[in-house]
Amino acid sequence: MKDLMRLRLLFYSKVGQLCRERKALLHCMADEQDVGANIGLDDVSVRLSEVSDLAQQLRANGADENRTYMQFSSAFSRGLHTSRQLAVIIVHTHPWVPCKHHLLEELARHQQQAPVAQTLESAETDSLEHLADWEEIVTYLQTITPENLHQYVPLGRSQSPGPLSGSPDLDDADLGVVEEILSVLS
Repeated sequence: MKDLMRLRLLFYSKVGQLCRERKALLHCMADEQDVGANIGLDDVSVRLSEVSDLAQQLRANGADENRTYMQFSSAFSRGLHTSRQLAVIIVHTHPWVPCKHHLLEELARHQQQAPVAQTLESAETDSLEHLADWEEIVTYLQTITPENLHQYVPLGRSQSPGPLSGSPDLDDADLGVVEEILSVLS
C-alpha cells in the first residue's frame, strides 16, 4: 500500500504542476489577446510570433501530461500489482472495472491521506523538485522487464526488483494486498 500511496502522491503532484503551468500559459495568452486589440500593423508579426510560441508551449504541456498519465498507468498496472492481483481484483469486481483513480482515492481516504484536490493544488515544491520526484517513476519503469513483468516490483531506489518472486508466500502476499483493496471497494 505504501508504494501505491507514493505513486499517487507523485502522480497528482506532477499533474498539479502541469495544470499550474498550463493555467499560467493560458493567462499569458489571454494577456496577448487583450493587448492585440490595441496594436498597429507593425506589431502584428511580433504578436503572432509570441502567440505561436505560447501555443507550442501549451502543446508541449499537453504532451507531458499525456506521457505522465501513461507512465502512471504502467507503474500502477505492471509493477505495483502482480498479474494475479489484477486478475483477482477484476474477477471480484465483475461486471464493473475498478478505476485506478477512484481506487487510489478510496485507499488514501482509508489511510487519512490528503484528498486529490489538495494534492493537485499543493505548491510546496517547485518545478525542478517535481521533475526530480517524477524521475523516480521514470527510472522505476525501466526496472520492469519481461522477466519480472508479472511480479510485484517495489517502488523505490533502494529496493531491488521482484523481492517476492522466489518467496513461497507469494500467494499470501498477493491475496493480502487484494483483500485490502477489495475491502476498500466494497
